[in-house]
Amino acid sequence: MRLLTGLLLTLSLAACSEPQTRYYASYADAHRAQLFEQGELPEVLPLSAKAFQVNTHADRKRATGRFKIAPADINTFASRLQQSPYPGYEFVYYHGAQVWLFNIHKDGKVEYRSHSK
Repeated sequence: MRLLTGLLLTLSLAACSEPQTRYYASYADAHRAQLFEQGELPEVLPLSAKAFQVNTHADRKRATGRFKIAPADINTFASRLQQSPYPGYEFVYYHGAQVWLFNIHKDGKVEYRSHSK
């Protein structure tokens, strides 16, 4: 019985740590879902941002994801960010206690990670 209880506890804890993955087709869809207001995405994203994949952890303090922006918006978006001191990421954006790390590709694909300070 102890083994079964321990196994169930381990499985439930593992399930809690799995990120919740959500998809949004457009900036407007992400905005309607209040991702910007909740701090899951930063307000500095260009309006051309689309094809969002947002992976939010249960504690809501960490997230990873990706989206696309129009190649014409890459330089404007990058100018709103700082060079990243974090290994593996080109850019960083700070807002309050939240930190977003970004890699921006020439074709407009963007990967990000966020966490609280």
